[in-house]
Amino acid sequence: MRTLACVAVLLLVSAALANTQMFAERHRHGEVYRRAVEAENAHHQLLGFTPNTTRNWMTMPIDHQNPSLGTFQDKFYLDTQYWNGTGPCMMYLNGEGPLGSSVGGYMADIAKALGACTLTIEHRWYGESLPAPLTNKALLTSTLTIDQAMQDVMALILHFQTNVINRPPTAWMLVGGSYSGGMTVWLNEKYPGFFKASWAASGVVRATFAYDEYDGHVASRVSGKCRDALVRVMQIAEKKWDKGGADLARIQAMFNVPSYNTKTDFMC
Repeated sequence: MRTLACVAVLLLVSAALANTQMFAERHRHGEVYRRAVEAENAHHQLLGFTPNTTRNWMTMPIDHQNPSLGTFQDKFYLDTQYWNGTGPCMMYLNGEGPLGSSVGGYMADIAKALGACTLTIEHRWYGESLPAPLTNKALLTSTLTIDQAMQDVMALILHFQTNVINRPPTAWMLVGGSYSGGMTVWLNEKYPGFFKASWAASGVVRATFAYDEYDGHVASRVSGKCRDALVRVMQIAEKKWDKGGADLARIQAMFNVPSYNTKTDFMC
């Protein structure tokens, strides 16, 4: 049931944001994702919008409070096709997934309406923005924090203002969904008055490590037979993982699971 919960959350968030980059990499192989991409592409065609796929990199501290740990390259995308040069800039927080282009969907609509630019950052430890190999779990657990990620956002904004355009835009707007929706609120609390407007789409209200309560909600909304089948599938997956060998290899191949992921990583 935990896997179903994760998928359901992603689908709901993606629908709300109209941004297919919100799908985690492991969820980009099915029919739902393909349909979402088709819908987004059709919307962009009607709008006359083409996402910018030119990658930019910023040298970011691995730990903003401990420079001795060194730096890493943090990826970001800038889109100015609708910017009139004096309008606001929207800072989009991509969240826990890879980033492959500037953000479209409703962000493109807003940018066109306001003559705004959009800036989006790839979250540390996701996609190509890796301070170290993911197998370095000691560094990962100590630097993959909300506070470090928020400081990344502010560092990129300062970099943009001083090195890209040499002046601030008329206003900064902040946008995020799900976990990143929560971060928009936390950034406003940490840096009061800096952002003139914020949109927290489906933002988390109470952060929790396990999603057992959401599993209960999903179970209450599906039929008995469907619920029983989903539970059975999860039980089979857990048994095959524990068995190891060829069974584990098939699961890892089927869902594109990295070899360093634990069973807990996969089941959640």
